[in-house]
Amino acid sequence: MLKLATPLLALLVSTSVMASSYTDAVSRCLADNTTGRDRKDLAAWIYGIMSAHPYVRETFNAPAVDRKAITQRAGALYTRLIAESCRNEFKAALDAEGLDTTRTAFRYLGELAMTELMSDAAVKKAMGEIEYTVDTKRLEAALK
Repeated sequence: MLKLATPLLALLVSTSVMASSYTDAVSRCLADNTTGRDRKDLAAWIYGIMSAHPYVRETFNAPAVDRKAITQRAGALYTRLIAESCRNEFKAALDAEGLDTTRTAFRYLGELAMTELMSDAAVKKAMGEIEYTVDTKRLEAALK
């Protein structure tokens, strides 16, 4: 089971990997078989597991109860995608290239999920708030 869980955890690791036709097929299948709600649930799961870090947990106080429900939804989504919706694509990719292709495909799904959240007006506003804290004169001097 750990081998199957590894690609989902790879969403959190950012590395450059050349996509193969198998990766493309799995990625397309994941995108085509997830809804906006699925991707929001996945993004919430990523946030939930990040909130397990002591610093983040103390800073943002994410309750463990919420994390459990979010994890259950993400697990159900992961199971459905591999066991049903994209079964053939996953089997072909695993047979041909092993876990790397599935890691890359799930990383792509994670990017879709984060893009979906980042496009929200409230999130954009919150992201933009950092500009009020940046020392632009110091940055400009550093980049000259």
